[in-house]
Amino acid sequence: MFKGTAYIIYDGQAGSCGKGKFVGLFARKSPINISINNNSPNAGHTFVFNSGKQVVTTHLPIAVVSPRVKYLVIGAGAIINPKTLVDEIWKYRNLIGNRKIYIHKNAAIVLPKHRETELARLRHGSTFKGTAAALCDKIMRNGDGVLAKDFNWTNELEMAWENFNDNKTVENFLNKNDKIVENFLNNNETANNFLNKNNKIENGNASDFNSVNSDINKNSINNTHSNFNIDKGNLDNEKNNLDNGNSLNSDFKNCIQIIDDSFIGSVLLGKNGFTGKENILIETSQGFDLDINHGLDYPYVTSRQCSPAQALADCGIPHNIKTKTYMIFRPYPIRISNDTEIGNIYSGDYNGSPEISWENVEAESLCRNIKKNEMTTVTKQLRRVFELNKERFRTAIALTNPDYIILNFSQYVNYNIAGIDNKKFKAIDQMWRNRKLCAEMSDELYATLAEKYYGINLVNLFCDEIEEEFGKKILFVGTGAEESCFIDRNKQNNTEKRYFHDNFVPGL
Repeated sequence: MFKGTAYIIYDGQAGSCGKGKFVGLFARKSPINISINNNSPNAGHTFVFNSGKQVVTTHLPIAVVSPRVKYLVIGAGAIINPKTLVDEIWKYRNLIGNRKIYIHKNAAIVLPKHRETELARLRHGSTFKGTAAALCDKIMRNGDGVLAKDFNWTNELEMAWENFNDNKTVENFLNKNDKIVENFLNNNETANNFLNKNNKIENGNASDFNSVNSDINKNSINNTHSNFNIDKGNLDNEKNNLDNGNSLNSDFKNCIQIIDDSFIGSVLLGKNGFTGKENILIETSQGFDLDINHGLDYPYVTSRQCSPAQALADCGIPHNIKTKTYMIFRPYPIRISNDTEIGNIYSGDYNGSPEISWENVEAESLCRNIKKNEMTTVTKQLRRVFELNKERFRTAIALTNPDYIILNFSQYVNYNIAGIDNKKFKAIDQMWRNRKLCAEMSDELYATLAEKYYGINLVNLFCDEIEEEFGKKILFVGTGAEESCFIDRNKQNNTEKRYFHDNFVPGL
């Protein structure tokens, strides 16, 4: 009997809620052995290290950012553009190291004709990546489709190696990534310095208020490591993978392995090297409000079902094993742009919620320059934005019943929370409670501190209202793109999670 747990992270709205961030965090924090997805070419997944380095994947499990995840699996329900996948394997070969990419034999393959079919026939907000057409050919079973077992992966990998096998390119790539890893290692010193300052504050040393406030406002403090960070030993492993990059050519050509149902069967039964106690991380595709059967108004939806139950089915994992499900949402849901490469095509509303502008969000939250961060990963078009639709939110919770929910993009509630993590939250709370005892606190420091605490207050109130209305606990709050930018609400005890009175005005 399988004794592990399947952790399922899914988007409760119409996509772009930041699954990649939290999948990466879970992979780097938790004892995850296997990561599996059911992705297709029409969506991207992003993880940002504390250094600012981005990993953006379409087909690779985003758990590739954690070297502790031994098995990176693309499930039977996936729809794969081979060139996109191979390009990702090449680009992130240093992160992959000596791991293989396991692809279920029945995953569908996107061919050039599939994209042409969609460009000619689809008129409802498609990204035109061939996903629906490839899925149709698989369903029709008419010989026009190709499955992963029938595709010549060796040839695709060899062509990629020939195209990129330039010694200078490889050397430059490795040098750049060596600097990235050095930054990871240096961040430990940043974290320790910050913690030392926190300890002084907790011991009542008022002289460090100004220096801590300076740290809070510096971009470098965003590199502070949280509990979701990889340990030093794993960082050394990442660096070794980079240092050995020139020896990857033979492994690269053989890094894809086709599997069948016996792979998951062995995991569940504890056979062929598995113990039956492994933990599985499932990254789902797109968002529940795009579900073809249960999403927003048809036909303004995607070509598949987007739920935890469907993800289990696509990955060949039984429904009755132990699972933990996490539904991610954002305070202002989005939809893809109506502007496509074949003209303006309506992509649907949000169940009657008002469509607003990013300028509206900026004015409400005090954010600036949001648009540059709200381009879709795949099409590079500006997303459309809407007010939160509580009816749809209630439906998503009712039909998927998550164990927990995760609020991402909390800085869109109030920008003063941007970049705050557990340690900074604790420092700000400690400073605020001792503000009247600190004779050295300047008016400027007081105003900055009050604004940040006010932002935390507004987000906490928002979370409390969601929890009370929908009956689900918000476990994490994302405060920015980098991996350390989140708050674990379990760690906010009653003394830390305090609120301003209704008439509070920052700076007064």
